[in-house]
Parts: sequence; C-alpha cells; structure tokens
Amino acid sequence: MVKGLSQSLMESSRKRLEDEQAKANKEQHIIELWAKHPLAKVVKEPEHVHAWKLYGSIGSINWKDTSPEQALAIMEAFPPVPSGLHKGRMGTSYQPEAQVKSEEKQDFTLGDGYSLSLDRVAHYAGNVKINWYTLLGEELVRIAVELLNIHGVTPSIHGHVETWPDGKIRKISDVEIAWGVEPPFAVRQVKYGRPSDDSWNTFLVWAEERAEKVSPMLSMVMAWAEECYQRRIHSKKAYELDKARGLKPEPAQAYGRAGLRSGTQAQHDCLNTEEARGDAALAKAHWLEYIDDSDQSTWPVKPSEYQKYFDHYAWACHWLFLHGLYVDPNGPEGKPYKYGTAWL
Repeated sequence: MVKGLSQSLMESSRKRLEDEQAKANKEQHIIELWAKHPLAKVVKEPEHVHAWKLYGSIGSINWKDTSPEQALAIMEAFPPVPSGLHKGRMGTSYQPEAQVKSEEKQDFTLGDGYSLSLDRVAHYAGNVKINWYTLLGEELVRIAVELLNIHGVTPSIHGHVETWPDGKIRKISDVEIAWGVEPPFAVRQVKYGRPSDDSWNTFLVWAEERAEKVSPMLSMVMAWAEECYQRRIHSKKAYELDKARGLKPEPAQAYGRAGLRSGTQAQHDCLNTEEARGDAALAKAHWLEYIDDSDQSTWPVKPSEYQKYFDHYAWACHWLFLHGLYVDPNGPEGKPYKYGTAWL
C-alpha cells in the first residue's frame, strides 16, 4: 500500500512537471511569434504572456500602462476577428464568432470586435483595458491593452452600483464610457456581462457593430492619442517659454526632521544656490517635459514612469550628479557619501 501511494505521488509530481513544461513551451511559442512581428521592434515588451486555450485561442498577450501611440499601433497592427457577446448556460462571455456553435447562434450578438474590462476592483470607476481576439501569424490569441492613466483625458468606465448588505455587487446600471474630451463618436451606451460578486475584473463592456468603417472603440483610441499629442505640444511650448524666461526660484531647502538633513554641507549648498532653486521650480512646473529634455544618463535615481508629478529626491540626485556631488568624496569621517543614504 505504501509502495502504491508512493508511486501515485511520483506519477502526480511527474504529471505536474510535464504540464508546467508544456505550458512554458506554449508561452515561449507565443513570445517567438510576437518577436517575429515587425511591431515588436516599435512598441514595448508585453508585461505578461499566458498560454491557455479559451474560445479557440492558444493564449494571451497583455500590456499595462500603454501610451496612446502604442495602444493605437497595437490595435491597427492586429485587427480583431469577428467577435461578440454570447449568453450561454454558464454565463455571459465575449468570444470569437467562429467559436460559437451553430445551435447557439441565436444567443450570440456580433459586436465591433473589442470588449472593455476593468483591471482592478472598483465600485464606480476604473481604468480601461481593451480586449480582443486576433491572429498572430496563423494562431488565434487574445490581446489585452490597459490604457495609461493620464489625468483628465484617459477614458474610464463609470456605472451605478447597488450592493447587498455584505458588500457584494447586486446590480450595475447606467454604464458608460467617459473621458476628458467629448468627441461626437464617443461610445456612451454599452452592453455588459454580469460582474463577479465583489469586483469588476470580469466586467465586460462592448460596443455594438456600427455602419462606420472604423470601430467606435478604435475611433476613441485615435481621438485619445490625438488629444494627448496636442496636449504634449502645448506643454512643450509652455516648458520652452518658462525655461527661456526663468521661473521664480523655489524656497531655500530647510533641514529635515529633528534638525537633520539627507546631504553633506557641500551637497546642501549645491542644492540651495539660486540657479538650483530656479531649476527646481522649472522641474516642478513641467516635470515630464523636464525629464524628456535631459540626458537620461544623468539620472542616478530614475524617476518612476508611474509618477507624473515632481519628485524632489530624483531631481536633487540629478542636479548633484550634474555638479559632481551626487557622491561627495568628503563625507562624514572623510569617507565618500552618496546623497540620501542617511540623515546627517
């Protein structure tokens, strides 16, 4: 009996390892297919590649925090196969039309190829993730592109949520897509699938097929990209103007907590010159443009791509690096001191 149990465990372990290896091989296959595509040299690497069979697809390719230009490039390079909303016995799903059985066609409604979902728990709004099925080479895959959150302009999904006393979602109504500008072709009325009890992670929103040649979902991303481009032009002009005329310097940097500071006297003095405080004012007013206008090799502490507002520590390290004091050779006890590594 012990031998039989031991053999069973060994077989189970072997099967699990074989399944994991098979999945890894399939994911590598998807990665290789993507690498062969010309777009792979233009857009950033996908965050995740998953191998699983669902509605005829071999897996999915997922991007997070995707810029307008890259989202548009991906959507144009990989047009969706005909897909729509299917209401089956197991619930509502968005899937390719070719995967729907003939006897279930009456429960299928063709959409424009795209669906939207929320990528995180939210009771009334959240970031937009665009999903669709497409061909990568000759393989059917599912693509998911989460749009980068740019305040005031990135599309978001809104809805009225009713919950049970325990907080579980009871009903969602008045669902709409909204964003900072209001193009005439914005998708306002949408259909959706049933959400899970406490999350919109499985929440499906989709646009109905229309007479226009361009999908309303693609049109929305095109308009979003154009709006962001125009805003960048405006921001760039404002940055160049403020850079040329100079801004009122930031106040002198005070000591840190309990009379301590994060730099040596030389570093402190360097950060408090009028030139430095004027540069800090420019960086604070136009953070993203300031970063783009500088040599990226001069940033020992890289600004976070997710932080769109002024990062004083990153700027201070950058300024000190430019003036040869990011590491003060004459630190405490005569030893080299890197800015920000201790309270002095």
